[in-house]
Amino acid sequence: DKFAIEGAYYGESTIGWDEGVEVFLSDPFGDYILDADIELSSWQISAVGVFGWGDWEAFLRVGLAGWDATNDEILISLFDGSQSFGYFESDGEDLVLGVGIGKNVGDDMQVRLEYASHGLDDELLGVGGNVSANADAISLQLLWRFGNTAE
Repeated sequence: DKFAIEGAYYGESTIGWDEGVEVFLSDPFGDYILDADIELSSWQISAVGVFGWGDWEAFLRVGLAGWDATNDEILISLFDGSQSFGYFESDGEDLVLGVGIGKNVGDDMQVRLEYASHGLDDELLGVGGNVSANADAISLQLLWRFGNTAE
């Protein structure tokens, strides 16, 4: 069993989607299409607990993520084709949590699969109430150890 401190930077990437949205209270003609493009960059510093058996390891991540994001969106009415435009920009720091497995491929290399999540500003995505905004990721990683390598 091991403990590590890990840092990461995720460069700017764009997440885009089109989605059908129904608005019930504010608009009697409430069927819309949402076209959103979100750009996100993030850095992380984490404490990682590693639990090994043979060439395999499982790990848990807890740390801090700093992020910077923008959301450029268009809401298109299916009733009359009218469009509403929105632009939101936000940054912040949030807790990052992750869990994963890894397989050693030599003395100082490892391939890992991880699920990690950190929060975002709810207004960035226009959510509220019981819904919260998160950046969730499943990643395939190649890890190179230096110093005290795998045993």
